Amino acid sequence: QNTIIMPNTGINPTGFAGGIYAANSLGVTILRNRITRPTVGATASVPTYGIYLDASRNAGVRYNDIYAVGNESSGEHAYGLYLTNTSNGAAVSHNQIVMKTGALSSFTYGIYVANLANDPPGSSDYNDIHNVAGGAGTSYTGYWSSGQSTLANWQGASGLDANSLAVNPLWVSTAAASVDFHVRSQAGRWNGAAWVTTDGTTSPTIDAGDPTADYSLE
Repeated sequence: QNTIIMPNTGINPTGFAGGIYAANSLGVTILRNRITRPTVGATASVPTYGIYLDASRNAGVRYNDIYAVGNESSGEHAYGLYLTNTSNGAAVSHNQIVMKTGALSSFTYGIYVANLANDPPGSSDYNDIHNVAGGAGTSYTGYWSSGQSTLANWQGASGLDANSLAVNPLWVSTAAASVDFHVRSQAGRWNGAAWVTTDGTTSPTIDAGDPTADYSLE
């Protein structure tokens, strides 16, 4: 059965952080969601998941913005998209995933494929997977049998994301009190209420998507 989850904004600043959890589903579509954990939590051994696919095959994960901070040496790691328990066949595209390490030795992963035999995406491309060094932790673009530190490593190991980027999307704000995932543009941008023309820089993600994709889904 197909389920469409769209569009939502989730903010979970402390403790356990799970943005969207899909379990035992077939063909779920996760589209145009904004998921953020802009501060580290106070509880050790509690990971952050932006989108968690659990035994959910053939999912469509598209046009989602995910920002998360990992922390705690005892296991408070962060995952943008996590696939496990036979969640193979996902179509992953046009997502902006920004992962930031905290002060302690955490790990962050943009896309984490738990088992190569059971969980690999069917396709993944035109994403932006950006790592931000915020402390002593280690950031990986993805996990494919092992941690892949850079987009080039990830592309080589997985064969995915040939047209994807690893750049700062230049969101307006990732602060907990004022989250705004509109990207900056010197040509102007909409802020939800008005047109803004004062940006001094332009996001490198603008016009970087699939040229054949329907622009109305952005």
